[in-house]
Amino acid sequence: MHHPRLYKRFHKLHHEWTQPSSVESVYCCPTEMVVSNLIPLVIGPILMGSHITVFWVTMVNTLLMTTIQHCGYHLPFFESPEGHDYHHKYFNRVYGIWGILDSLHGTGIKGTLNGKRHYRLFSTTPVCVTYPKKVK
Repeated sequence: MHHPRLYKRFHKLHHEWTQPSSVESVYCCPTEMVVSNLIPLVIGPILMGSHITVFWVTMVNTLLMTTIQHCGYHLPFFESPEGHDYHHKYFNRVYGIWGILDSLHGTGIKGTLNGKRHYRLFSTTPVCVTYPKKVK
């Protein structure tokens, strides 16, 4: 969706907020909703002939993770939203989920404050305390 021809037409609506929130996590144009959100979500369970319970667990998990990635809070035991927050701030960075392709193409967040804060939290100490923003 970040290809120049597709971004303006479909995905830019999702990036109206540079500071993501859970409310706008699935905010997008109808075409993007179908092509990028619904089809990838349902195609696996349909092709594999999964039980309806598996489908609903997949759906709930996906929506929960999407909401957490956009909530702006680094919650213990969940994926860090730091990378996705950075992606919304700078649209040409952090495209992938795991960072493999971002490392290969130089679009990752290594060396940034968000990069230091981007890890799975296993304590109740906030990452902003562990890695505070430097005040000039």
